[in-house]
Order: sequence, then C-alpha cells, then structure tokens
Amino acid sequence: MPVSIRSDILQLIIVTACCLSIAWLVRSPKQLAEVLYARKSQSFDKTGNQSAKPGGNMGKAEALQEINAAITANKVMVYSKTYCPYCVKAKNALNQFIKPNQYTVVELDERPDTDVMQDALLEVTGGRSVPRVFINGKFLGGGDDTAAAAANGTLQKLLTEAGVL
Repeated sequence: MPVSIRSDILQLIIVTACCLSIAWLVRSPKQLAEVLYARKSQSFDKTGNQSAKPGGNMGKAEALQEINAAITANKVMVYSKTYCPYCVKAKNALNQFIKPNQYTVVELDERPDTDVMQDALLEVTGGRSVPRVFINGKFLGGGDDTAAAAANGTLQKLLTEAGVL
C-alpha cells in the first residue's frame, strides 16, 4: 500500500529542509546578504544609492555629532542596512519620486560602529531599528512609514517642501 503525504505537509518539509541548508551554509544575516547579493567594491547598494563611506570606531557623542551633521547637510538622509527588507521598502518608496543619487544612504552594516550608530539613532529618533528616514532635517520614520507617506501623498509633499522635487 503506497504512502501518500498531503501536498501542504510535503511543501513544509521541503521549505524546512531548504531553510536548514541555508542556515548551515550561512551563519548570519550579513553573510546571507553577501551570498545573495555578491557585494562588490562599489559604494552603491541594491536600489542604486551611493552609500556614504563608513566611519571609524567612535563613541556615542561622536556618532550623535555625525548623525546630526549628516541630517543637516542632506535634504534626504537614510540610515539603512543592506540586507534589511524594510530598508529596501523605504528606498523604493523614495525612488518613486527622486533618483537614488538625490539622497544619501548610510549602510550601517558596512561600518565597524554599527551598534554605536544605532544607539545614537535611538537618542535622535526614539528607535534604533532601520531604516531611519529623514527629510529636510526631520525624522519621517521607517520603511512602513515611508511607504505609507508615498501612498498617501505626504512623501511627495515633503520632498517638494525640501526642494528635492
């Protein structure tokens, strides 16, 4: 008598086996991003943004100073991580209205001081998760907030007020 397995159970077994295989091959989200996206020496991320150069190790006061200077100097500023789907979501929302070279992205996972920078972002914005999107010196929000602002017209208005559009 042949044994039959329901298709949903079979799919679950296949997905689980794939996940275990990937987990064995890749031991961190950063390594997974490197495997999936095969980073090159260019300073451009997957959405076409030119990334700011990583800084050296610094304390929280220096990180706060760097963040505040960057927010002031750039009309649109995004703190991101290369492998983060919410970061891609925020950048794609911005890309609906402006070109990737019209805003600055700091990829925190490419810096040696990621944790210090995220702690400083916590102090500035009330959250340390990424993305952290700033327009005209003001904190807009994260990936969902930026996508929602794109959908309801707020993002276009903010970009126009900032003089980017």
